[in-house]
Parts: sequence; structure tokens; C-alpha cells
Amino acid sequence: MSKYDSYDVHLYKRMLQAIGDYRNGNLGLSQLISNLEGLLGLIEKPEQEWTDQFFRHWMVLEEIFAVALDRNKKEFDEHDQSAIKQSLENLEEIIKSQLS
Repeated sequence: MSKYDSYDVHLYKRMLQAIGDYRNGNLGLSQLISNLEGLLGLIEKPEQEWTDQFFRHWMVLEEIFAVALDRNKKEFDEHDQSAIKQSLENLEEIIKSQLS
């Protein structure tokens, strides 16, 4: 394992931690979105297919947040919560695939 692989593992684990922090109420959706995007930008040459999958699920979070912001919503409705939950599960799955 190169030093870049080791660092990437650290970044993937930080992504999972950020998702956990959101679920535990320690991080807002806006910060989660920002953290995940920032951490992705630090990964050394991620595979394009993986990156495409990541952004497909990450974009769901971004869209939900943008609509809520535009509509001045303070809370997410049941549909939004379900979509966020599914997106986070999908993100966790693809992130964990990089750790195995």
C-alpha cells in the first residue's frame, strides 16, 4: 500500500464519519454536503465510475438542500427524509467498497 492509498483510506473513513455525524445530529446537511465534496477532492485519482456513482447519490442531497433553501423550509418532509436516508445508505455502500 502506497502512502497515497493509506491517505485515501483515511479520507474514505472520514466520509463515513461525516455521514455518521449527520445521522447523530452533530452535522447539518449543508455541512455534510460540503465535507463529502471536499473529501472527494482530496482523494488521489479515484476511479471515474466510482466518482460518477458518488456524485449521483451526493447530488440527491445537494438538490434536497437547495430546494429547501429556496423554499425557506426549516425541516425536511417525509419524502425528503426518505430520499436523504436512501442516498446516505448508497453513499456508505460505495464508500465501504473502497475499503474492502
